[in-house]
Amino acid sequence: MSNKTTSSNKYRGYDINTGKDNNLTCNTKTLDQIVDTVECMTKKHSKVLCTRVDIHSEQDSENIIGGKEMTRILENTKRNINSKFKESPNKPDLHVIWTTEKTSEDNNPHYHALFLTNGHAIRNGFTIYET
Repeated sequence: MSNKTTSSNKYRGYDINTGKDNNLTCNTKTLDQIVDTVECMTKKHSKVLCTRVDIHSEQDSENIIGGKEMTRILENTKRNINSKFKESPNKPDLHVIWTTEKTSEDNNPHYHALFLTNGHAIRNGFTIYET
């Protein structure tokens, strides 16, 4: 099964970065997740905070973060943030989109996560990083 990609500089009406010469591709499934989530959040909240987090395994480590570990990391992060703001009048309404990137066969995969939250509840990305 192959992943559908696009090298167009527009997708669903939005500008996307596909390189100066449109020589970089973007996975359309990930783009759909991003567009759908951003549109949903901006309809629900007048302020939305987007925070990108890159997650890598320790360099030269035999403990490589895989998909299961990544899911566990993100679920723990969501649980901790929701717990931290449970008494707040503004709930975080946290959504996460993540993808794997492996730049070569020799390298361990690393992950890009995009956290979208109610900007009235969480006002700066450091709250995500410290959790």
